[in-house]
Amino acid sequence: MGLPTTYTQAFGLLPDFFSRIRDAQAPPKFTLQLLKDMGFESTNHRAFIPIMKSLGFLTADGTPTPRYHDYRNHAASKKVMGKAIKEAYSDI
Repeated sequence: MGLPTTYTQAFGLLPDFFSRIRDAQAPPKFTLQLLKDMGFESTNHRAFIPIMKSLGFLTADGTPTPRYHDYRNHAASKKVMGKAIKEAYSDI
């Protein structure tokens, strides 16, 4: 597996974004409209969706994965995120 090529210029908002993911109900599909409804309306925020796919939180079509659902557990969210980052960047 190669390194993810996704990035965002709005990296400072990632903690808030993932906090909202953890606290909200999981959608059937994660779409651009859902991102806007969460308050992330800038074009810079659109990169959050490919980042979630790179981390294994979403399938290619935007469906939440078991990792997404596991992340919503406050007690396990840090471990889930740590594992996702380690897997996504395992080539480093």
